[in-house]
Amino acid sequence: MKNIKRIIFQIRLTTDIRAKLYGALASMTGPAGGIPLGAALTEMEAEYRKQKHFLHPLLQEVMRRMKGGGSKRVSLESSEAKTLKLGDVLLGLVPNNEAMIIRSGEEQGNISLGLLQAAKYARSQSEIIKIIRSGVSRVLWYALMMSVIYYYFSLEIIPQMEQAAPRHRWTGAAQNFGFVADHIIAFIIGFFLTIAFIYYAFNYLKKNLTGPVRNFLDRNVWPFTTVRLLNSSATLGSLSGFLRTGVPFRTAVNSISEGADRYMVSKLDHIKRLTQQGKPPHVSLTSCNLFPEENAWIISLYGRTSDFGQSLDHIANEFSELSIEKAKTTAMVADILGTLAIAGSILWIAVTMYGIVGTLK
Repeated sequence: MKNIKRIIFQIRLTTDIRAKLYGALASMTGPAGGIPLGAALTEMEAEYRKQKHFLHPLLQEVMRRMKGGGSKRVSLESSEAKTLKLGDVLLGLVPNNEAMIIRSGEEQGNISLGLLQAAKYARSQSEIIKIIRSGVSRVLWYALMMSVIYYYFSLEIIPQMEQAAPRHRWTGAAQNFGFVADHIIAFIIGFFLTIAFIYYAFNYLKKNLTGPVRNFLDRNVWPFTTVRLLNSSATLGSLSGFLRTGVPFRTAVNSISEGADRYMVSKLDHIKRLTQQGKPPHVSLTSCNLFPEENAWIISLYGRTSDFGQSLDHIANEFSELSIEKAKTTAMVADILGTLAIAGSILWIAVTMYGIVGTLK
């Protein structure tokens, strides 16, 4: 039951919701609000508890962790609330990239900035998800419409055709169409099960698959290409926050790798090895196969500037915008393919009907 509740909660904790939560906390803890983080969390948790808001368990767990795992809430004067990093506390509760972006803001001594950057990252993700969901939804809608048409043929049209001409007299294409129409329910169930399998397999592989195969997928196969851009943006944004406070590059990479998934750990470990060998930060970054090759030169160029941390933040924004552009292109291609599939299905029906009528002559 707990696992089911956790899954339902994760589904409800969308990127939009997380962006709004980060934005609210940023507003309260920023210059305009001036409320300490511990006080802001305490007030939000109390208010959400009264409303029985679905985010109340999240804030309750955050405060429990900030207390060192105890069951008591963090008080307004709690020293733990002032010393523990919110980014560390959020690991495992929100995506690692967002937690690390918040942590980088805290390292700058500006939790509000980290929260604003995390909100911006979450909104970028949300926009990408909406774009892709729109494209995929149209394709699924096309598939559902064609399934209804095929099912109607199976129930009404094909039986009448068989009365006029037995199926064994039909052309090969017409017999194949008849087979598909007769089994359209099984085909559509198989189609949606395949989509579900691909979705869950992708979610596992994007966090755990490493090595040459993953590098190939990152370069050539969607949606790994989009995930690569998002990871690039989050990594550079986090590094920027650490470096701008004077944290050594290697220490910053170590901090980001804490709590990262297996895929990101492999990339960050590669960066650390090159740094230990005396390679400059920009060389270590561009040699780990995390960043798209066609954009890696930008990192090398900015790596020679006097403020590498600020430059990385600029590049992170560019990667975020690029990921949105690629998502729009992907959705457009999916829509075109769906339209072509519909046209192909209609053409198949026309050829089938022509073939069946031909057997009656």
